[in-house]
Amino acid sequence: IVKKKENAQRIAPRSEYQSDCYDSVYAVELEDLSFTYPNSGQKALDNLSLRFERGSLILLTGASGSGKTTLLRVLAPVLTPAGELNGNRIIYGEEAASYESAEKTVQIGFVQQNPDNQIILDSVWHELAFGLENKGLSQQDIERRLAETSTFFGISDWMDRKVSELSGGEKQILNLASSLVMQPDLLLLDEPIAQLDPISRKRFLSLLGRVHDETGTTIVISEHVIDDILPHADSVIQLEAGAVSFSGGVEAYLRHLTATDDKFQISIPLSARMVAQNGAGSEGETEAALPLTVRAGRQFLQKHKAELATKPETPTPTSLDLSQRTNILEARDLWFRYEKDAPFVLRGASLTIKEGELHALLGGNGSGKSTLMYILSRSLPALRGKIVRAPGQEVAMLNQNPMSVFSQDSVRAELMEFRQRFSYDESDVNSIMERLNLTHLAERHPYDLSGGEMQKTALAKALLTKPNLLLLDEPVKGLDPVARRELSQILVELKESGMTMILITHDLDFISQLADRCSLIFDGRVEGTADSREFFADNAYFTTTARRLSKGILPDIVTEDDLLERLRSLNDRS
Repeated sequence: IVKKKENAQRIAPRSEYQSDCYDSVYAVELEDLSFTYPNSGQKALDNLSLRFERGSLILLTGASGSGKTTLLRVLAPVLTPAGELNGNRIIYGEEAASYESAEKTVQIGFVQQNPDNQIILDSVWHELAFGLENKGLSQQDIERRLAETSTFFGISDWMDRKVSELSGGEKQILNLASSLVMQPDLLLLDEPIAQLDPISRKRFLSLLGRVHDETGTTIVISEHVIDDILPHADSVIQLEAGAVSFSGGVEAYLRHLTATDDKFQISIPLSARMVAQNGAGSEGETEAALPLTVRAGRQFLQKHKAELATKPETPTPTSLDLSQRTNILEARDLWFRYEKDAPFVLRGASLTIKEGELHALLGGNGSGKSTLMYILSRSLPALRGKIVRAPGQEVAMLNQNPMSVFSQDSVRAELMEFRQRFSYDESDVNSIMERLNLTHLAERHPYDLSGGEMQKTALAKALLTKPNLLLLDEPVKGLDPVARRELSQILVELKESGMTMILITHDLDFISQLADRCSLIFDGRVEGTADSREFFADNAYFTTTARRLSKGILPDIVTEDDLLERLRSLNDRS
C-alpha cells in the first residue's frame, strides 16, 4: 500500500478482504487475452499480456475502436460484454470469475464517459449511499462513509442537492465519489473527462490524483486528450487494433512518439511537442527536455523569446468575412426551464447566426449551451422569446448522446434507415462510411461500438439527411487525435460547400482553428460574441493551450498552428 504522508487526510481502513488480496504482487495480470464480439470476424482484443502494478495509475490510450473500452470492461467481470473471451485474467491474485460474486463485485469501481448513464437516484445523498445500502452496511457505517467521502471530495455542501441541479462536471465528480465510497481496490475510468469543460476537467483530475497519491487504489484510465493526465500517470499503454503497440513509462512514451512516425505524435502535449520540434528530446537528449506543463513550456518560450519575436512571412490566418452575409438564424431573448418551479436554464439568451459560418457555443458545464441548441433546432419550445429562421432551411442536429439516434441492429442498417425519406441510396451510405472510416464496422451493432465510433456513426446519419444548417453538440467527444483531425477536415469541407454550422465543444484547441465566431454562454445568457482569434486572445482562462503558453511572450500567437509555425520558422532560420 502506498505510504500516506503524515499530513494527508486519512482514508478509512480497508476491509478484511482487501487486506488479504494485497498478498498479490500485481493488481492485474493478463496472459494471452483475446476477445471477439458476436458476428465479428475481427478480434477486439488480440493476445494481450499485461501486468499492472498495485497502486499505480495506468493511462490507456489509442485510436477510437482500438479496444480500450473493451479492455476496461473485460477487467470488470460483471461488465464484460457478450462475445468470445480467451486467455487468463488474474485480479489481485485471483481468477477474474471470482469477482462476479456480490461480495467482490464492489472491489472494482467503474466510471463511464457519460455522467448521466451511471446516476440512478434523485439526490446526491441517496446516490452516494446506494451501493453501501446494497452491501448491507449499518446506518451508522453508511453515515460515517458518506461523511468521510464527501469531505475528501469537497462535496459536503452537495448532500441535500438534487442530482438534476448538478452540472456535468459535478455529476462526474459524484460518480467518482460513488465508486470510491465503496473503497475499491481497482478503479476503471472510461474517458471520464470527455464531456467536461476545461476547468471541470482539471478539478476532476486533481481529485483523481489525490485518490492515487493517498489511497493506494490501482487506477486504469482511458483517454484521448492526455495533456492533463500524463503528469499523474505512472505508465502508458497504447493499443492498436486490439494489440499493445506500446507499454512503458511516461517519459519513454514521449520518446517513442517523438522518435518514430507514429500517427499519435499529435497526442503529445503541445508544450512537449514544440520542444521536440525544436530539436530537444531526441535521442541523446534527456527526457527532462520535454516539458509536460504549461509552466515548463513557457520557460522554454521565454528562453527563445528574442529569436521567436520575428514573425514568419506566412500571414496570420483570418476568419471568414461575415459583414455581407445574411442572417440565417436569430434567437431573441430566449427563456427556458425544464420544470415549473425549477430555476431558468436560459435567461434572456440572444444570438445571431450568419449564413455559411461555423459558430461555436462555448461555456462551462451547466451553462445552458445544449438547451440553447435544442431550442434553436426547435426540439424544445422556448417559454419566452422568439426564433427567426431564414426560409428553406433543412436542419439536422446531433446531440451529445449518439446512442439516442440508434434504433437498428447494425451500422449499415442505421445509415440506411432514412434513405426513402431523404432520397439517398446504398452508394451514398458506402461513400459516407468510407469517408468517416466506418466501412469495417458496417455489420457491428451500434451499441458495441466505442464512444468515438458511435460519434462518427451518428454524424454520418446526420450528414446523409443533406442539411444546410447542421447543429453539433460535442461532436469530438470520444474521438482520438487522428479522428479529430479527420473530423476537422470534414468540417472545413462542409463549410466550403456553404453549410452553416453551430457547434458546442469543450475542446478549445480544436475549435480555435475552425470557428469563424465564438459565443460564451454563462448562466443562461450569451455574454459575448467575437471573432474566434479575438475571443481566445482576450481570454485568460477559457482559452487555447497555445495562448496560455505564449501569453506575454508572443502576443500574436492564438492557435496551435500559430505556435508550431513560429517554431518551424525558427528552425528554418537556424
